[in-house]
Amino acid sequence: MTIKQIITKLQNTFTEAEIDSGALEAQLLIAHVLQKNREFLLSYSELSLNGAQLRHLNKLVEQRLAGQPLAYLINSKSFYNLDFFVNNQVLIPRPETELIVDKVIQDFNNSAQAPSALVDVGCGSGCLIISLANELRNRLDHYWAIDLSQSALAVAKKNATGLIPDLSIDFIKGNLITPLLKSKSQSQTLKNLNHLIIVANLPYLNQDWASNLSQRQILELQQEPASALFAGADGFDLYRQLAQQLHQLKADQPHLRISLYTEIAPELANLFSQTFASLGATNLERDFSGKIRYGIVR
Repeated sequence: MTIKQIITKLQNTFTEAEIDSGALEAQLLIAHVLQKNREFLLSYSELSLNGAQLRHLNKLVEQRLAGQPLAYLINSKSFYNLDFFVNNQVLIPRPETELIVDKVIQDFNNSAQAPSALVDVGCGSGCLIISLANELRNRLDHYWAIDLSQSALAVAKKNATGLIPDLSIDFIKGNLITPLLKSKSQSQTLKNLNHLIIVANLPYLNQDWASNLSQRQILELQQEPASALFAGADGFDLYRQLAQQLHQLKADQPHLRISLYTEIAPELANLFSQTFASLGATNLERDFSGKIRYGIVR
């Protein structure tokens, strides 16, 4: 079968399985098997796959139909114009999260505060801090990436090395901003800063997380690390902890201006405002679909 025929066949198969963007997924799987890009497929659509390539593709299709996310099968996910390596140790980057990058860049460009630093709390694949470091380059004095998972930090380091080898990020294992609070060297670095930018896409799914999802969506979410998705009965446990730690940071570093950019569930909007109001001016912003998705403290 030619590439063109396989794409058509897989598109129909994926549509029947209620997988969105069937043609795109088919192209990405074939490109992965051939170790080529999608442009190659368009240029050589009449090319036929050999037996080994077809067997490899069929195995991937079986795994996809069984609920494995596409990003894990091809170990890749595009985010903010960069291709990130991902595996089942990290949350798959979502398009909605790209807006956090936009908001940080916009605010930073409108701010005269310097010197400044950025910390990504619960960095996962590193998509936020690496994208921001790539965009802001040497305009910030320091970059920290913190995660409680050593496996996630390994993925983030791999991405930083591959995507921004000329920039330096400190990867630290720890719970939220605890490393910044307890390390003497990090504390000294903070004393020399005027402005700390914090980005956090922490777990926020609650105990009723599956109530409005399709069976396909539930199946795929169950393949991602639970520690990156769930945060207690109401989904807000980690943000409560972060708020407490930020109060401590302000007490330790009263001179430091803090800007916080987070992703939250829409139903957590009021709770976010109440919890973080004592730390500064809070603002709630909406995602592409018009739902409240971002909590910002300035």
